[in-house]
Amino acid sequence: MFPGVRDRFEEPSRHSGPFPQPWRVVVSELLSEVSLREVAERMSEGEEQNRLRERYSERISEIIDDFCGTGWRRPIPTPGPRPWVLPVVEQLAAAAHSLQEGSMREEVLRVAGELMQKAFSE
Repeated sequence: MFPGVRDRFEEPSRHSGPFPQPWRVVVSELLSEVSLREVAERMSEGEEQNRLRERYSERISEIIDDFCGTGWRRPIPTPGPRPWVLPVVEQLAAAAHSLQEGSMREEVLRVAGELMQKAFSE
């Protein structure tokens, strides 16, 4: 685990403002990664495209794993996924539905589904 990575998600009470929203960081990171995937898909076939595709897959998994808290995580008082997983999925779905139909929209929805599956499988 990278130092400080989990800190972005662990303690919602540490975030400023009256309504903690730790999911904003992860939504931004996931949408940025999906955008990079779109760039890779438009590149000509080659080593750089393959490298970007691999990086994309690794990075999406890493972000979701960190956010869902695979491995050790602080206990929360309620069963099920962490309470801020659903707002991330909601924000990703809203972002996807604001896009025209196409590969980027489908990928954002796929990532949202992957996040839900990971969150509820633990």
